[in-house]
Amino acid sequence: MSKQRSHRVAVLGGDGIGPEVTSAALEVVKAAGVQLDTTSFDLGAARYLRDGFVLDDATLNELRGFDAILLGAIGPAIGDTRIAGGVLERGLLLKLRFGLDLYINYRPFRGIVGSIAEGCQFAIVRENTEGPYAGEGGVLRYGTTHEIATQGSVNTRFGVERCVRYAFQRAAALERKKLTLVHKT
Repeated sequence: MSKQRSHRVAVLGGDGIGPEVTSAALEVVKAAGVQLDTTSFDLGAARYLRDGFVLDDATLNELRGFDAILLGAIGPAIGDTRIAGGVLERGLLLKLRFGLDLYINYRPFRGIVGSIAEGCQFAIVRENTEGPYAGEGGVLRYGTTHEIATQGSVNTRFGVERCVRYAFQRAAALERKKLTLVHKT
């Protein structure tokens, strides 16, 4: 019997329920017999409030060396206004996505026995680095009673095509080969 390879996983527990959820997820993976070599990273709202650190290029480069990243919930508690909006979203979450080119957001779903979705099985494949994440937007009439926020959606042929190809590859591997393309707007 050959020895199973251990997977190197960076764990970003994050904030709130994040550490509890990532800890439980690691227990499930270990119970399934998967060998993990984990390294925890203290990133998120608590760290930012403690010392102003979000995510630097050196830490991002270190994360590139792992097989996977397990990311918990990131952000301050609801109602906590000590961190300006966008600091963690742009400085941590989007920096991870863009810096590591994490262009697919894959969310599989399988309805369990006894649930209202029993037997239902599907997956959502979402582009993760373009569209609203490209950061195109601004404010018109700032500081007036007519102030308005604008948000653009930038989608390149390259970005859309690689996402659609990924979705088709996933669908082709299934018994029921069906793919539906939906756009939020």
